Amino acid sequence: MLKQISTGALFLASIVSFGQSNQLDLSLDKQEIHLEMPHSNLNTDSIYRLDLEKNAYSTIPTDLSKYTNLRELNLKDNKITFVSAQIGELKHLQRLNLIENSVTKFSPAIGELKALEDIKLQRNHIEQLPEAFCSLESLKYFYISDNKLEHLPSCIGNLKQLELLDADYNQIDAIPESIGALRHLKTLKLSSNKIEEIPLEVYELDSLINLNLERNHILEIDSKIGELKQLRTLSLAGNGLRAIPDEITQLKNLEILIISQNQLTEMPKKIKKLKSLTTLILKDNQLSDSEKERIKKALPNTTIVF
Repeated sequence: MLKQISTGALFLASIVSFGQSNQLDLSLDKQEIHLEMPHSNLNTDSIYRLDLEKNAYSTIPTDLSKYTNLRELNLKDNKITFVSAQIGELKHLQRLNLIENSVTKFSPAIGELKALEDIKLQRNHIEQLPEAFCSLESLKYFYISDNKLEHLPSCIGNLKQLELLDADYNQIDAIPESIGALRHLKTLKLSSNKIEEIPLEVYELDSLINLNLERNHILEIDSKIGELKQLRTLSLAGNGLRAIPDEITQLKNLEILIISQNQLTEMPKKIKKLKSLTTLILKDNQLSDSEKERIKKALPNTTIVF
């Protein structure tokens, strides 16, 4: 049974009842004013989702600790610069949204969120992540694109449950070797950074399905690329590649290959072995007309863009 209750203009809450259990979904989004947390007349233990989007908060609300069973916290589009120690008191938090704030620093208490599975930090001003992030043992989805991040933590391999890492549009110049320990990683997005080399450990990510390294400074792909047997999408556009190793033809599940804006003069001789390939983007390379014709004949069922 769904019940709606309203307490004036400040907030709208909905109580969802399942047998003896009451869970509260509290929304205060888009008020565009700084609101006090409305817990005086509520059973805060029953609130599992708190939506504080676009409320002009400049800090993490100090009384969040009263929401002891909170599972989801939305603080998108506020003015928060520092993620303070109060965040560490939300021991059951699973999803945290801090998109479009002005975050630059985190308290080490962020590492106390042992139940956290999903964190969204896009479009902030983050230059560095504390090692406390490597204590987020349940984290599966990590979004930190559109920041000023210079390095990924060297201990990132501790995030054993991680399935998605999106760090597009940062200033990252290297991929930590420990990334090879992320055996559940399915999507790795590091486009528009300053990466010059792919460490061999990346080729050990045997669960990887999507790999995006567009617009970096990568000059070479190792032959170990053929070991990424689950890979379906590979994007290496906008680098300085002069060759693609023959071993790429071992990627039997590869469906989309984007290698435009490089310096390629030819593709692997056995490219016809890519039977699953549906899309091949080769625009803005240095392929001769004869090489283009060879590629088209080798992949008659593939959409190719030169």
